[in-house]
Amino acid sequence: MRVVVVGAGIVGMQVIEKLVAHRHDVVALDRDHGVCEEVYGNTGAVAVMGDATRLSVLVDAGVEKADVVVCLMRNDSDNIACSMISKSLGAGRILARMRNPGYAEAYRLSGISGVVRVADLLINQLMVEIEQPRIRRIMSLGGGSAQICSVIVPPDAWAVGRTVAEVASRSDFPKESLIVGVYRMGDEAFSIPRGDHLLEENDTVYVITRSGEMKAAADTLTNPPEGRIRGIFSSGKGR
Repeated sequence: MRVVVVGAGIVGMQVIEKLVAHRHDVVALDRDHGVCEEVYGNTGAVAVMGDATRLSVLVDAGVEKADVVVCLMRNDSDNIACSMISKSLGAGRILARMRNPGYAEAYRLSGISGVVRVADLLINQLMVEIEQPRIRRIMSLGGGSAQICSVIVPPDAWAVGRTVAEVASRSDFPKESLIVGVYRMGDEAFSIPRGDHLLEENDTVYVITRSGEMKAAADTLTNPPEGRIRGIFSSGKGR
């Protein structure tokens, strides 16, 4: 794909490096001459210096031929202006980073394909790291409203020996969460499980869930049987 990355700051540089590593045709656009030289020196990507809110600069960067334009400038107003001009030039998808949620309606009206809410992503990640160290966030979806995360099933968990269908049918497992993968370390095998897939201890379970429901999904997979939670070691399997 041909991708134009507007704004080569810390995040922009990382995006450019990954895109180049994945063999995309990348053009970086930044108003700082030194930054443009750094982009070219570090990645080999074409770098254009200029103000990305000006039509002539976006034409020089070849925005009209871009499959994706990624707007990562510091100011939301600049990102919105760049997005609208890029759209008028015929760019494909337009993605932007939003810093101030007060601009949400302006982003929507500008016709941007996707908006990443930086604050939401950071807060969600911090809360997971603080409250749920057993959960590993793999990626965010929908601007941070949903997550794909991984959870390791401990040996004493209720879920050990249960099927994916049994786990999903529990009342405390979020209804809009879905188990999408299971990695079994002993077999070094990754499975896309069906309902009758049995979970074993130390399985790494991949779940897609709303951000606010990650803890509930992880609890179902990691909590011990109910009798143990109450301090009664019953012989049953719980619910």
